[in-house]
Amino acid sequence: AIAIRKVLLGEPITIFGDGNQKRAFSSCECLNLPIEQLLYDRNGHVFNIGSSKPIRILDAAELIQKVGKQLGYDSDIVHLDERKEVKLAWSSTEKAEQMLDFEDNTDLEKLVREMFEFAIETKRYLLPVNKVDYEITKNLPESWK
Repeated sequence: AIAIRKVLLGEPITIFGDGNQKRAFSSCECLNLPIEQLLYDRNGHVFNIGSSKPIRILDAAELIQKVGKQLGYDSDIVHLDERKEVKLAWSSTEKAEQMLDFEDNTDLEKLVREMFEFAIETKRYLLPVNKVDYEITKNLPESWK
């Protein structure tokens, strides 16, 4: 959502470091059924509910850039200083797949397009963003200060 907002405002998409970090993104629609199941069953079990399909942050940024361009919004990608963060992070959903018949059917490009369309339609990207005064400054990326 942050990157989509930046594209709609004509700002560059920012990536911390080289963009080779991997994350996984899910549509909330895929999460509703397993979460509902957990309200009534599987007491005492712990499940990871989310996507197990990682994508490089750079590839995700390029996808957002591509969809934005298709909708008439052009943007660049800018690399900022690397943060001290985990390089590879996503859920292992095997247990949820086996015990809850969970399946993440997220189509990331479709999801990004829907998010763009929602933002354009509602003009929510025009709302002001509140700046945060960080209490902790040790190891804070320079671009956050």
